[in-house]
Amino acid sequence: NLIKGFKIKKIFITGAGGLVGTELTNTLASLNYNIYANDINFSYKILNLKKIKLLKSDLLTNQFTNNEDKVDIFIHNSAITKSRKNYKIDLFKTNIRLTKKALLLAKQLKTKKFFFISSTSVYRNFNKPKYNERSATSSKEPYSASKLAGEKICREFCKKNNIKFGIFRLGNIYTGFERTKWSRANVSLMQQWLNNFDNNILL
Repeated sequence: NLIKGFKIKKIFITGAGGLVGTELTNTLASLNYNIYANDINFSYKILNLKKIKLLKSDLLTNQFTNNEDKVDIFIHNSAITKSRKNYKIDLFKTNIRLTKKALLLAKQLKTKKFFFISSTSVYRNFNKPKYNERSATSSKEPYSASKLAGEKICREFCKKNNIKFGIFRLGNIYTGFERTKWSRANVSLMQQWLNNFDNNILL
């Protein structure tokens, strides 16, 4: 449904080596789309290499000179989710740079539609743990601030360059109990939904 109305041949995905990115890459490849999968590292298994071209490189520094083909859909999923003591980087500035680079690349590749993967962390309010899409947004920590700023940059850039776009605020895929029983299936909300559906339980 996300790409309904488009004659899709090629999809470019940033952050394709992480948990969400791998799910996107493998699922879209299974639907017979040709995928350009970009990431610095691929931490999870890529299943269909006939339909997937791996671009193992830094989005910020690579010029992608060998990928001049047009792409129909560009999904920007790449982001640093948390600061680490051994990383001498600014999380907010790096995520903004990644977003800007992705948008410029999407324009270069004559993308028809750009999807920005945001996060429900933009609603984060520790005094009010429950939220919905009408909740006020908050940008008190770098990750959520970078997502809110990225959404704004995406809207302005795509409108200015006449690129259709969509923004998705994904929920936390790490559900809590992975600390005691970690596995890929356990931390996947989609897998939980399927398991509950099979047992006639609504999630």
